[in-house]
Amino acid sequence: MAVPQQHREFVTLRDFAKLSPVSESTIRRWIRANEIEYIQPGKSGTTILIPLDALARIASPTSTQGTHPSPGVLPENNIPGRLPKWKTNQH
Repeated sequence: MAVPQQHREFVTLRDFAKLSPVSESTIRRWIRANEIEYIQPGKSGTTILIPLDALARIASPTSTQGTHPSPGVLPENNIPGRLPKWKTNQH
């Protein structure tokens, strides 16, 4: 998703991941899915830059689709199958 460079501050993908509550691989996945703004001044395979104001949108998502869970909030049981004994309190 191309972003106009109108006096915005940009950081590299790695630095953005250090500042955000999500991993670098998650941010790369969002880039592939066009779910986060970014620019790539060079050709494919060069440095990816992300605007710092995108960090605020990650910290407080406004979409109601629920594609990005809130940081620190784990779903009840998103993995199919039996729960482990330690989670069911049946030792």
